[in-house]
Amino acid sequence: WGWRDGHWYREKLLPCTLPAGAPTRFRPGGVYVLLGGAGGLGEVFSEYLIRRYGAQVVWIGRRAADAALAARCERLGALGPRPLYLTADATDDQALVAAVAAVRARFGAVHGVVHSTLRLADQSLARMDEAGFRSALAAKVDVSVNMAAAFAGEPLDFVLFFSSLQAFMRPAGQSNYAAGCAFTDAFAQALG
Repeated sequence: WGWRDGHWYREKLLPCTLPAGAPTRFRPGGVYVLLGGAGGLGEVFSEYLIRRYGAQVVWIGRRAADAALAARCERLGALGPRPLYLTADATDDQALVAAVAAVRARFGAVHGVVHSTLRLADQSLARMDEAGFRSALAAKVDVSVNMAAAFAGEPLDFVLFFSSLQAFMRPAGQSNYAAGCAFTDAFAQALG
């Protein structure tokens, strides 16, 4: 609940029904950059883009490429264009700008960008130190801001933020993640 100018306000979830046959922003053969795309949700979304649109997917993530990641890229590559993985910590604005420049140099245009980063560090706020809170928060806040700057001026078809019900439920053991999700929800709305 929030009290503003003599009125109480409360968040509420509302159903959203999309009209059947609504046009999509995805294009056949499009190039899509997924920040944090090598995670579970990013992989499923990538498979959809590759199967349905023959899309070229680029994953940008902070971890080093390894055999497990290569196997996932290989599996998706059997369905269409093989995802490209670039190692860059998107909380570092210069590292992200360099990764985006590498994508542009290799594929030309980028048609869409997806924010799918997270860093889970489950712990109650009372037992969490500031560095732990900031680390998980940065995966949402810093990456959102850096992503907007790195793609500023790019004629994108869309920008997509994956969020979580954590922004609405705010569980005690995931305050850092919930705060980050609440930020990305507000940031995405402000960009829109």
